[in-house]
Amino acid sequence: MTKWPQLKWPIIAVSAAIPLVYGILTFDRNFDWKDDLTIFSDAVRKSPYTREAYGELGGTYMDMKRYGEAEMAFLAALKERDGYASFVQPQVMRQNLAEIYIITKQQEKSIGHLLWLGRYYKNTYLVQRNLGLAYLKIGRPDWANVKFRQALLTAPHNPKLTEIFQKAIKYSEAAPVKSEDKRLLPDRNIEMIHYDLGIAHLQLREFQEAVAEFSKVLSINPNSRESQYGLARAYKELGYKK
Repeated sequence: MTKWPQLKWPIIAVSAAIPLVYGILTFDRNFDWKDDLTIFSDAVRKSPYTREAYGELGGTYMDMKRYGEAEMAFLAALKERDGYASFVQPQVMRQNLAEIYIITKQQEKSIGHLLWLGRYYKNTYLVQRNLGLAYLKIGRPDWANVKFRQALLTAPHNPKLTEIFQKAIKYSEAAPVKSEDKRLLPDRNIEMIHYDLGIAHLQLREFQEAVAEFSKVLSINPNSRESQYGLARAYKELGYKK
């Protein structure tokens, strides 16, 4: 005989309700999980201060070739916000943004991200190549030529790759330099461009050219310690006691 008979039916009712509630929640969540786009859109809505949610959403849009929406998601992931939590580093977002701009033939927009990646990855030849292509796009084959020669210097030894870069170098040597159009790169960082070119000239052992590039940086930002160091290194190679 039950000790508390008055509790029997409430307990049965609760016991029956628990599986029903879980069943309803699971059914509802299954709609969210029907595809990645739904999952990560839901994650962004519910966790707007998590960089990973925007990154995953951007990656899903890229897979779907919806590059405009992917761009917006990755830019949101890069945006600094109070309370932003992240275990994903910004280079992942910058890599994806640079790829989007190259795919969509907006190379001028890729430059800032490529410069950042070049410093992070110590100027890998793929970043150098892409910067060269972007510089051609904005009418600066002189800058492109430096990056193509640097890419050739640092690329794996491969006859086909060598041939490609040699053709790119030859093309950039013959292409005319266009007058500067600030509208092409409204957000570019000229200081970073000249610093990057200075590093390229050092690597190519073109020390006079490196001096010129680092001097341009210091005319913009006299406190740039990296450019001061680069300039001192170039002068040392040239035999100056400076």
